[in-house]
Amino acid sequence: MTDPKPRRIRMSPGDAAVRALCTGICLLFLLIFVLPVGYVLLASVHSRGGWSLEGYALLLRSPLVLSGLKNSLFLAGAGTAYSLCLEIPAAYVLSKKRYGWLTNVFFALGQFGAALLPLYLLLKRLGLLNSLWGLILPSGLSVCYTQLLRARMLNLSAALEDAAALDGCGPLRYLWQICLPLIGPTVGCLAFFHACGYWGNTLYARTFLTDESRFPLSLVLNAALIQSRAGDVLAQGGAASAAAVQMAEFALCVLSALPMIVLFLLLKRQIRSLDLDSGLLP
Repeated sequence: MTDPKPRRIRMSPGDAAVRALCTGICLLFLLIFVLPVGYVLLASVHSRGGWSLEGYALLLRSPLVLSGLKNSLFLAGAGTAYSLCLEIPAAYVLSKKRYGWLTNVFFALGQFGAALLPLYLLLKRLGLLNSLWGLILPSGLSVCYTQLLRARMLNLSAALEDAAALDGCGPLRYLWQICLPLIGPTVGCLAFFHACGYWGNTLYARTFLTDESRFPLSLVLNAALIQSRAGDVLAQGGAASAAAVQMAEFALCVLSALPMIVLFLLLKRQIRSLDLDSGLLP
């Protein structure tokens, strides 16, 4: 016997109006996001002279753009790994009830950040000016993200760690082999947030870096678009048409956003697979 065809639930006129209004608002925000992105993508390969990839070819010939991309990838990768290596053990320790006083002190003192001038003087004394590590080390530990990790670890059953301890599992092994796989989606989300933060950290880069070979891609983009130095940054004094430089400006915008978009898609797929394996999603 076949299942009867499910009946559609009839909505009242008020519910239908609210649904139509919400749909219209979502479509409006979608257009607000899609139209500028589409315009930038189109302008990076099209000019008055027709379709061309000359803008992207100009980027590949620019040493400053290539070094900026390499520096940004290093900042995002090393900075994210460094931050997670600090925050995950800190959240694990702070999730223990016997360290309640330490938790209060940590979150109270963590509300105050170092001012820019004392941080500059400290990095100068340590010899970290004009170094990419000078951008990574001060930004390593986030109190907010540590709080989120701690809250996620508190949701795990205490009996799980007790059972692991009875089997001879120490704290480090429990954290690495049991706790981290269970909170994998949370760690993946925070890794993406950290990567975006390091990728677009323009304030520290403008303050602590003066050597152009150390500039991340965000500073290269700032010099090309905000400071109107596109000819010097992209063409590097070479012969390039105005149309090619203009397409290269839009291509630089695409290049600066593309790695984070790819990372988001990869992490989204990985997070969903972790959720499905752990039974968190239907």
